[in-house]
Amino acid sequence: MVAVPESVMRRRLTLADYEALPDDADYEIIDGVLYVAPRPRPRHQAVAGQLVHILIAHVEAAGQGKVIPDADLIIDERNAYVSPDIMYFAGDRFARIDPNEMIRIIPDLIVEVLSPATDRRDLLVKRSLYEQLGVPHYWIVDAERSTIRECVLGPGGAYAERAVSIDQPFEPARFPGLQIDLRRVFA
Repeated sequence: MVAVPESVMRRRLTLADYEALPDDADYEIIDGVLYVAPRPRPRHQAVAGQLVHILIAHVEAAGQGKVIPDADLIIDERNAYVSPDIMYFAGDRFARIDPNEMIRIIPDLIVEVLSPATDRRDLLVKRSLYEQLGVPHYWIVDAERSTIRECVLGPGGAYAERAVSIDQPFEPARFPGLQIDLRRVFA
């Protein structure tokens, strides 16, 4: 992951800049700073795909909202234009999304799968951004270590974090009763 500093770009980047970027890499802009990474590798996509499948089976079957993989999230007031691996919107939030436009509604859950090129950004920059935006649940999935860090926003506006390893089922705070077999996710 390469962060292109403001001094190189000579200004903070905007949505128009984001929309003008090519499709040859993963581009994100956070607080007006451009981040560039290569497209994800197969392991990253397989882990994300497993989680999408599990979440869709759980939440959409029960009519509890929508799971949206790899879509743009636009937060203009922060000059933040990101593409989380997975977003989940409860029914009330999802109903406010225009299906023909970029998403501008804060999700109930964001999931990021770490990659060597993006791990620092996901662990620090995006975690801070999501916390400040008030994203209630943020999962940081580490396929190399076969763990998930579940971050839950507390009443004071800060994330409380717990790590779950492959040896135990993952029971997310957002979805009581759901048990995710991490052996299946990381297979």
